[in-house]
Amino acid sequence: MELLGRYRNGNYVTTILSDGTRIRETNDDEFIPDHAENMDIKITNCCSMSCPFCHEGSSPNGKHGDILNENGYIQELMIGSQKEFAGTDKLFLQHGFDKICDINSLKQEYSFKSNELNQWGLDDYKLFELAKNEITQLAQTGKFNFTMATIDCHMPKGFLCKYCPDTYENRYENIYACQSKLINSFIDWCKSQSWYENTTIVLVGDHPTMAQQYVNDVPSDYQRTTYNCFINSKVTTDQIKNRQFTHMDMYPTTLAAMGFNIEGNKLALGTNLFSELPTIIEKYGQDYINEEVQKSSEYLDKNIYQFN
Repeated sequence: MELLGRYRNGNYVTTILSDGTRIRETNDDEFIPDHAENMDIKITNCCSMSCPFCHEGSSPNGKHGDILNENGYIQELMIGSQKEFAGTDKLFLQHGFDKICDINSLKQEYSFKSNELNQWGLDDYKLFELAKNEITQLAQTGKFNFTMATIDCHMPKGFLCKYCPDTYENRYENIYACQSKLINSFIDWCKSQSWYENTTIVLVGDHPTMAQQYVNDVPSDYQRTTYNCFINSKVTTDQIKNRQFTHMDMYPTTLAAMGFNIEGNKLALGTNLFSELPTIIEKYGQDYINEEVQKSSEYLDKNIYQFN
């Protein structure tokens, strides 16, 4: 067996081996994660690592990107890092995306100053500038899905850029303040474009910050969450407070916000949050769902993983 990867999540370290074995280790009495252990946040239920067994119920045959492709959307991903990291290029290209802009391809088209780059790649403020060019071209082709990922808030210390203020003692607070203004400015630009009225914008956080030094002062009984926001949704709801949901629910919810009709308001394990239906963790509880999704499945073993 080979080592596929190792990472820290909350108070434990997870090791993944080539046969799909996942080993969690902690010095505490229980495992307390900071975030769900999924790559599914990117395109719902797909993962390109092709482990013989997937504890998350993912596979290389996931949907979402494919649905938009089948409905005539031109799809592009823009990231400031290298597209090969963690199989990102395979993940998106195998699921309906037409183009990926990463640090290497952008360097071929644009020239960058040293203060516009960081350890991961391109600073977010520069990425937002280039995103405007890419979206302007995409909008001329018809229906489009433009996906971009920001990186300045990444652990362990985040990345300061020339627009970051020096208002707060904590470095991360200055980065968050800067990031908030960058995103707001970008959305304002979107609002000024001719395609805005027929375009849905989705802001989604993949997980709470993993920068432990930043959250040391956060009370242990405070539940940290991600920030999610739908702008220009084609549907509305009064169910906007105190919902309990997971990334799986973002699948049907995003499509519904774009104007797709979701039969039964459910897709896979996800629930359309614009409906009045309870999500699976509202119905069954998070502990129960966490336990269930980690169980093996005879159907997946036979039809997806094709175990002998």
